[in-house]
Amino acid sequence: MKPLLSICIPTFNRCHYLIDSIKDLIIQSIESNSVDLIEICISDNASTDNTHIELKRLLSQYPSSNIKINTNSKNIGPDKNFIKALSMSTGKYTILKGDDDYFKPGGLKYVMELINLNDTIDFYISDVEIVDLNREFKQHVSYLRDTNRLTVNFKNEIEARNYFALCNSILALGSFISGVIIKTEAVKDIPIDPIFIGTGYSFEYYFWKYLLEGHLLQYNDKAYIQATVGTENNWGNGLSRDALDLHAFGLIGDYFFENSSLCIDFKNVVNRMYPDWILIPINEQKAFRKDLYPALLKSNHPLTNHIKFRSNFFYLISLAFLSLFPFKLVQKIRALINH
Repeated sequence: MKPLLSICIPTFNRCHYLIDSIKDLIIQSIESNSVDLIEICISDNASTDNTHIELKRLLSQYPSSNIKINTNSKNIGPDKNFIKALSMSTGKYTILKGDDDYFKPGGLKYVMELINLNDTIDFYISDVEIVDLNREFKQHVSYLRDTNRLTVNFKNEIEARNYFALCNSILALGSFISGVIIKTEAVKDIPIDPIFIGTGYSFEYYFWKYLLEGHLLQYNDKAYIQATVGTENNWGNGLSRDALDLHAFGLIGDYFFENSSLCIDFKNVVNRMYPDWILIPINEQKAFRKDLYPALLKSNHPLTNHIKFRSNFFYLISLAFLSLFPFKLVQKIRALINH
């Protein structure tokens, strides 16, 4: 029987999280009587840890679960591995799930009910819960303001502009892969523009190509997935990660909305997520000049010049100097300078 849902998991050298999250997923599939309705597609990007051994053990431990494994002969990079994982799907719907993300208790059952509810919805996006390494709840992250459910056709400019205006961050643009459920027709055997390889967000090509064809997106504020904080990642941290996001979504905006006034609305979502950098530390100056500043220019960030000024060595010296004085005196000095 053809599965209803394909859960595609790209992975590299995170054996513990991968195996633990898959076991949790399998248990939920048993509890929700959906073992025959889901397939788990794993694309191992030539891991050098125990991933291969543990996956073989997993197959023998859960023979009734539909688990498919691809092992790349060499590391092909994260973007191509995303695409490889997606290419393995045969279900009606697909989730591209992070290897360290978990379905919250009852989350898989909720997803199965959701995709059975309304066949006219092609793309689901939902809020996420943040948990620590012990899976202890930390916070609920809301994607949109002032709404708990919204259906959008992005071919309708008014609906699209309203959606972008409600977005709290790039999460609502599909940046967190595990929070998106998409009909497999959007990603199956669809050639990708090579310009997206190396962005860290190759999957966004499929998302926005599909949505801009008029396929319906539905946002729900009920989270089904838990994102784990504190795990190691391949995307970098600090200004380099900020620059990666700004560059990628600047590219997406230019690529899909080049001749549309919606390009500004799309990029404003990114700029709201990264409104300002009050201080550029000395140890991040190189990352600022090499990565972040060009990305700020590309995204038309409204405070680019102010942020560049704060990266100046003399600005940092002035901050250190002002820190020697009482706060009220510093306020007066700043007011005088501004005047």
